Amino acid sequence: MNRNSVAKYLEILLISGQVTMDEIGNAKVYTLSRRVPISAWMDTTSDGILILDTDLGVIRANDRFLHLAGAKRDDVINQPLPEIAAEVPVISAIYDILAEGDDREVTVEAVPVRCGDERRYYRTKCIPTVFEDGRRGATVILEDTTIQTKTHALEALLACIVDSSDDAIIGEDLDGTIVSWNPGAYRLYGYPAEEAIGRPISLLFPPEREGELLYLRDRVRRGERVEHFETVRIAKDGSAINVSVTLSPILDQHSEIIGVSTITRNISTQKAAEAKIDRANWLLSGIIDSLPDATFVVDTEGRIIAWNREMEALTSLVKRDALGKDKLVDAVPFYRELLGIMNGCAGAPEGAAIQTGFRRTGDTVVSTGHCPGAYGGKGAYLWAKVSSILDQNGDRIGSIASIRDITDLSAAEERLRQSERRLRLAVTHAPFALSVIDRAGHFICCNKTFADVFGYTPDDLPPGKELLYQAFPDPPYRREVHAAWKEFVCQAEKGLTESRTCRVRCRDGELKIVIFRAAPLTEGTYLLTCEDLSEARRIFSLLLSEMLEMRRAGGGQEISEQTGAAVALTDPAGYISFINPVLLGLWGYTVQEELLNRHATELWDDPGEASDIFARVRQGADWCGMMRGRARDGTAFPVLVTADPIGDETGRVTALVLAAVPLNHSRNRPV
Repeated sequence: MNRNSVAKYLEILLISGQVTMDEIGNAKVYTLSRRVPISAWMDTTSDGILILDTDLGVIRANDRFLHLAGAKRDDVINQPLPEIAAEVPVISAIYDILAEGDDREVTVEAVPVRCGDERRYYRTKCIPTVFEDGRRGATVILEDTTIQTKTHALEALLACIVDSSDDAIIGEDLDGTIVSWNPGAYRLYGYPAEEAIGRPISLLFPPEREGELLYLRDRVRRGERVEHFETVRIAKDGSAINVSVTLSPILDQHSEIIGVSTITRNISTQKAAEAKIDRANWLLSGIIDSLPDATFVVDTEGRIIAWNREMEALTSLVKRDALGKDKLVDAVPFYRELLGIMNGCAGAPEGAAIQTGFRRTGDTVVSTGHCPGAYGGKGAYLWAKVSSILDQNGDRIGSIASIRDITDLSAAEERLRQSERRLRLAVTHAPFALSVIDRAGHFICCNKTFADVFGYTPDDLPPGKELLYQAFPDPPYRREVHAAWKEFVCQAEKGLTESRTCRVRCRDGELKIVIFRAAPLTEGTYLLTCEDLSEARRIFSLLLSEMLEMRRAGGGQEISEQTGAAVALTDPAGYISFINPVLLGLWGYTVQEELLNRHATELWDDPGEASDIFARVRQGADWCGMMRGRARDGTAFPVLVTADPIGDETGRVTALVLAAVPLNHSRNRPV
């Protein structure tokens, strides 16, 4: 309590008759009294006073009480308090306090009373009283504390808000001394409140920002508010913190500036994110700038927001003159049409114009055409593409356009088309069987001779997969042929050309022996030739028949020497019993004795393959195909070989006949 509150308290006691007052010199001496004061004294106080008898009947009420209670005197005086409590909210609150029956003095702070739509608060004091005639009663003193109560509540709320704020809220006086420090400031700077309060605000400033302190202080002293000022502050551990500062002057009740309120927010994370965004934008700009195609980006309003070096070369318009512009129809090839189609705006070509000059697929539009104004009027044949740029929600936020100079490519494509036409003519009119086939085995073109081998015409030759199934109906053999084709392609791509012999079933069901060769053309295409060996096989069969007849007649030696094929006879085990001069010359030997009684597998580059073939022939099957011979000097050379069994009257195989014809004349031996 202070002096004023004590004086007011004694004044209330004097009015209520609990004390009497005597003046002794300059002093006022109060003593206990049992007399009720004169009623006129009730109206000298600013508080509401209500006097009740022992039955809680209203004896007196001053004007201030009636005003605070919102009641008329006639409705209150000489009325029992319980009866009027229900009608008057203030009296109802007083009745609730008195109803507890406490004989001692009772003071209740901030008693809430609803008056219409407003809630008011009263400090209520109930004092036991002895009247002049000795009767007992009570004096009620009512003080309206609505403003003080609401002010205290607001101050408490503001204090809670300040304490619970994530931002650092600091109060300082005009000298820059810290006078308040919330928990957010502790979390940001690391100083507890007891270490910060009383110290200068310059504690938080880097030494090099002393001028900033004076600048901000001068602005606030002029009554200005500084909002979202981005700067750097120093924490207790010496680390620098990126912050956003808002400073406001603190005013007293006379609107005089008495201090400064500083709200500081840590924006280090935001700054780091902004730095990442800046790096990403810089990287994206660098990527766009280094793209080989002329590229630009527009927003949804059609304004240029990116423009690379190739666009500068194409349009002769530098980046600084292009960025932010949206009227570049004359400078950018296809600008109106591409963005018009993409945006669906007026002026976009429609109907035949789109179909012939532009192609749209979803959010992408592509066009090709000649632009005479490109590259400073030199002109170029250009390919252009524009696509939508979508955000994470799938909404369009702009478009990116790329323009490529395809002048050289167009010329190359035209030369390629001419080469393809010449190739087709060459294939079609070649005197031997030719076709062009892709990696998957699909025919691109073939001539009549090639189709005749399979019994078709060029017009009705089945596609690759269907022809594969018809020409090789046996699944195991078809898989073997397919694997051989893959190996064929791999060897051809390495520049190695090999021949493969296959048994092919023709359209009419005839079984032919065909030798295939493949050579790579352009990427993914191959020149495939084939040669029907069926006629050679027929001639060999006739030759073998004649040899057998002559051998039975005793003239086999002469016949074998007269034939143009290299011929060898072996016993069933494969050991050589006879060879003709053609074979000697082809393999580089001079006399028969060098080969007689040697195993026939020694004549071949792959003895294992030869051994497998001989085993099949010993079982009574004939064989025809490509093999590589191994000459006396170790060189290998390709030959077409037929192998047939010779049997006696009982069908038992008594000998093997091998006939070979070289596939080239590089060995310069007679054939």
